[in-house]
Amino acid sequence: MLTRLLAVLALLVACHGGDDDGGKKQRGAPAELTAADLYRDYSALRSTAVLETYAGGVVVTGTISKVVELGDEGLQIWLAVDRGAIAMAFADLGAEARQKGLRAGGTLRARCQIGGKPEEVLFLTACTLR
Repeated sequence: MLTRLLAVLALLVACHGGDDDGGKKQRGAPAELTAADLYRDYSALRSTAVLETYAGGVVVTGTISKVVELGDEGLQIWLAVDRGAIAMAFADLGAEARQKGLRAGGTLRARCQIGGKPEEVLFLTACTLR
């Protein structure tokens, strides 16, 4: 169920089109933020600003708070933030993260698509380690 929700949210982000920037950040260029800054910035956005701001994805850097094995859904990594949480799902289901032995307390840098924030957890999808 969670995988379907993340897939639908990622599809909505990917399909949002239009040529008028209105002076906003250039589409296609990922934002680069720390986990705490991403959570804070995303939480403050409303309406279509959410889609427009992160249409090109995001490169996020942060400290790993936990690593969860989800079986067929792959590995999920949670990043430490001041308030709320960030959960990451990987394009390769976490194969590279497993190979690198990423664990709680370590740091990572990854490029992701924004999956959405239905409650207090910001979901990042299609992540690839950098």
